[in-house]
Amino acid sequence: MDLNNIFNYNTNETEDLNNSSIVDIAKKLIEVNGGIIAPDTIGADYCFIDSFITQEMYFDFPAIERDFLKNCYHKLHSFKVQTFYGVNDARDSSPQAATRTKVLTYIYNGAKSGDEYCLALIKYLYKT
Repeated sequence: MDLNNIFNYNTNETEDLNNSSIVDIAKKLIEVNGGIIAPDTIGADYCFIDSFITQEMYFDFPAIERDFLKNCYHKLHSFKVQTFYGVNDARDSSPQAATRTKVLTYIYNGAKSGDEYCLALIKYLYKT
């Protein structure tokens, strides 16, 4: 099976996609990455974002948001292309809570991408 065609793998009447095919795909991906598979941290990332805002920070978040946007507005497009956590928050919570989650996601994605301001902001907020 060619690695370039893994996701274009079509079945027909004579060939059935079964568990052994999925195992073959996984083995091929492991070979390509030199036996190393990066851990999936999306669950831990979501829990971090979901529980990061404390009661004290809740009231100060509009000021945190303004400061972040003042310093990083021109970088938002690069922070947005990474994972977006809390995508259903707009349906499941208030508009204010959804906005807090979205802004904190931008800050977190900026920190994960190595942006110095976002890293410093996360560290500062974590200490308080």
